[in-house]
Amino acid sequence: MYNDLELKLLDVEHKYFKLIFENESLKKNNQYIINCLLEKENNSNDLNIKIQKNLFYTIKEASAVTGVGRRTLSRVAKKNNLEKVDNKYIFNGDFLIRYLEKKQSDLNFLKNISENTKDNIKTYLMKNNHTKLYKIGYSKNPKHREKTLQSEEPNIKMVKIWNKNIEKKLHKLYSEYRVRGEWFNLTPVQVKYICTQF
Repeated sequence: MYNDLELKLLDVEHKYFKLIFENESLKKNNQYIINCLLEKENNSNDLNIKIQKNLFYTIKEASAVTGVGRRTLSRVAKKNNLEKVDNKYIFNGDFLIRYLEKKQSDLNFLKNISENTKDNIKTYLMKNNHTKLYKIGYSKNPKHREKTLQSEEPNIKMVKIWNKNIEKKLHKLYSEYRVRGEWFNLTPVQVKYICTQF
């Protein structure tokens, strides 16, 4: 159904999205882009209704019908060696529908990765026995995170792990006790409350 170039592009995009979700810092930096792509997915469900298979579209018309930017469509046309008329690329409706279906498939893939990633995130509370500060953070693997922190500061111990992402909620609730970054100066009463109520 798709030519070799499209399949290679799809493979590269999948590897890129996989890379984003395996690397916490990349995921945070690209979350805005991912949210925008997922929003586009919701707004593009009715686009196939507007596109007619037997018609031809210029880049400007294709952009208006699909919601895809002209520059992106120009690159797609060039990659797929589409015909030019009067030095302008021409898209047929069938190609546009296949292109949108492929994008929809990519977005569904991305959505599945995003949902699976959210399910795997755990929040942790660690204590630095030397400084008496507590770290509220999140990770897919809190025990591994504890070991990496212990290599820098051996006095760090895990206090509690939750199987859900409540990091932002706790950061907001205890923001006035923040010392730096994810480190907080909490009292034993506050720690007990966090451990029993969340």
